[in-house]
Amino acid sequence: MKNFFNILKNHIRYSISENIKNKCANIEVMLFDVDGILTSGDLIYDYTGEKYKIFNVLDGYGIINLIKHGIHVGFISGRNSKAVSKRANELGVKILEQGINNKAEYLDFLSNNMNINLDKFGFMGDDIIDIVAMKKVAFSATVPNSPEYVKNIALWVSKNNGGKGAVRECCDLILDSKNLLKNIINN
Repeated sequence: MKNFFNILKNHIRYSISENIKNKCANIEVMLFDVDGILTSGDLIYDYTGEKYKIFNVLDGYGIINLIKHGIHVGFISGRNSKAVSKRANELGVKILEQGINNKAEYLDFLSNNMNINLDKFGFMGDDIIDIVAMKKVAFSATVPNSPEYVKNIALWVSKNNGGKGAVRECCDLILDSKNLLKNIINN
């Protein structure tokens, strides 16, 4: 088991700076955009116009682990979707805001409402609508298939694309930075 943990630890800590580890260690609230982060960003419509979203089970388990360890998790989306509400409920995500065009303004509201400073917040986004919110928080993350200008703003870029395990990478990074991942693996 020790060898497995060393392999996993090396995978998670690929060239992660001490600055990023320290910011992750202090996160109390981690927020995720939906389309392009929790999903691949593809929109699937059936013949009636019903939209479908595909979520990654590994991402879900990472979110569950954050919540189990006292980290508030939220989904903030510019779109409205019953599928997102169902997934949030399924995972135990208590912070869910949809149809939000000004995510930075919502972060201020949430910070004030929770009485938690933005230096304890993380946000993972992938597009123009996410940039101002990413600049407001202590830890900003994105995916490799986001536009270059978003990647330039992010403190950390996952190896995996959105909807393909990027959120799990982020969750594991946070848990590892808090020295919690080893306990999860060993239990």
